[in-house]
Amino acid sequence: MTRVEVDNYMLTITGEILRPRKSPHNFNTELLPQIPMKNVHIYILASIILFIGCKDEETVTPPQRIPTETFLSTASFRLVGDGYNNSYEYDSDQNLIFCHRYDDELWIRLASEKTNNGENGPHIDIDVCNFTGSGTYKPMDPLIRPCGLGQVWDIWWHDDPKIYVNQASSAPCELIIKIEGSIIKGTFSCKDVILFEGSPTIDIEEGHFECPIEIK
Repeated sequence: MTRVEVDNYMLTITGEILRPRKSPHNFNTELLPQIPMKNVHIYILASIILFIGCKDEETVTPPQRIPTETFLSTASFRLVGDGYNNSYEYDSDQNLIFCHRYDDELWIRLASEKTNNGENGPHIDIDVCNFTGSGTYKPMDPLIRPCGLGQVWDIWWHDDPKIYVNQASSAPCELIIKIEGSIIKGTFSCKDVILFEGSPTIDIEEGHFECPIEIK
């Protein structure tokens, strides 16, 4: 008796002449030609090659999901007023961009410097309260906690030693968030962003960011 194992399939060959099994169909299998033993090995070898070839051909590798760690976060915005007339463009290769989630709040930082968590250079901080996903968020008083009701946000511009922050009355002042999988995309603008403990104001225009949400 000869045994041949192919991919966990066991084929058993006896030394007898092989005869086809009786068929359930209406013809006489006794009339079919017998298979001489000398041809069995050729038949088995051909079957193995065909079996392996078909199996390899049918193997499909599923698409791989790109890890969020490889996502290139980007941000851009424009500042106008109180000596500013500048456009800024950041990406996570050269700058610091993060979107951290704490329960129903988001902390988003768009910073020019990576060192010291972005504190060493100019940066925007955005706080989002009552985060529920995609939607439009209205300005809140950034100095009041806990947050008020509804989807609200605030924005800070840090340019040491100056700090600017929105007012609850700033208008128009809007953040629009769109969630795509684990990526958050936002567009924002806010007028009358006031110097902290001062009176000059700036406008933050044409704001945009994209980054992975990191659960904290």
